[in-house]
Amino acid sequence: MNESQLAPNLEAILDDLLPAADRLAARRRARARYRRTGAVIVVAVVLASSAAFGAYSILGSPAPPSVVRDLRSVDRGMPRDLRLNPDVAQARAVALSRDAVVYFAPLIGGGYCAELVTRGAGGRGAVCSTDPSPSGISVTIPFSDPVRPDSPVTVSGRVADPRARTVQLVYPDGGSQSVAVQRAGFYVADVAADHLAAVHSHGLMLVARRDDGKPLAQAVAPSDAITPPSEADRPHDPIELDTVSTEADFTQVLRVRGRLYIRGVDHLTLKYADGTTVRLSLDGGRFDYAVPAERRHDLMQPGSVTAWSANGKLLAQRPVAAVAYWHAANSGGG
Repeated sequence: MNESQLAPNLEAILDDLLPAADRLAARRRARARYRRTGAVIVVAVVLASSAAFGAYSILGSPAPPSVVRDLRSVDRGMPRDLRLNPDVAQARAVALSRDAVVYFAPLIGGGYCAELVTRGAGGRGAVCSTDPSPSGISVTIPFSDPVRPDSPVTVSGRVADPRARTVQLVYPDGGSQSVAVQRAGFYVADVAADHLAAVHSHGLMLVARRDDGKPLAQAVAPSDAITPPSEADRPHDPIELDTVSTEADFTQVLRVRGRLYIRGVDHLTLKYADGTTVRLSLDGGRFDYAVPAERRHDLMQPGSVTAWSANGKLLAQRPVAAVAYWHAANSGGG
């Protein structure tokens, strides 16, 4: 498989890999929603300054204090048995581009945490994987609102296969560029300016290659993972909700709140894992339920929020759980 074979067939490849792409897009949309509401449930990320590209821009150099704080923050509010415990003393720069640095810290039990730092925006939040034997290519593409057709796009991640020497970015307009796989399998690439519009509109594909050019793995980043739709334009679930916690204890849920995007709802209920059900008040399609103090830890086992019609028909249902529960359930992702 060479470049001339890949670029013209990108749309077909995107279609073939759509299920994986959908999963990536869903995770990106979830992270986007989490970050946009994160001021309520998690302390704002401390951003590294552009000074990170001075003293800290050499491969193998220690992570700056702001990145160390971000790496440590992955365990903030988590119970001891759910903490990842990244070895921040070993956090080092493992991949560089013109405008970005990737810092990596191993996990004692296998896996890693990494953070991408970009010029002008700083730290983009730690991403962790507890999988000691990953496969394929992991992909991280941060964004900053508002996203425009000419907004910079930086792609980073890790290639699992130790034989990989380069990662090729295949653009939907027929172009491509290759970057080196650097330390510990990490790569980082700044999308070339003349391809930004195509990437924002149609996404891109990444191919990990050996020294001889043979492909080892590939991944697709769909357009909505790069240019998330606005709140008004994005598709909505019938029930959308978030939970409010404190950074001190993510096993607690203080409030369950959200909005309905479905017609014909007569009433809404929240059901705890033990079967206890409470009716939620609705205000113009919105709800905001204050969890009683004695039940604030009960959503470490997922419950559900259900919308009902006047005649008792179930119209929509959505699980609800504490941040720490979802953290434990998704901790193997990379």
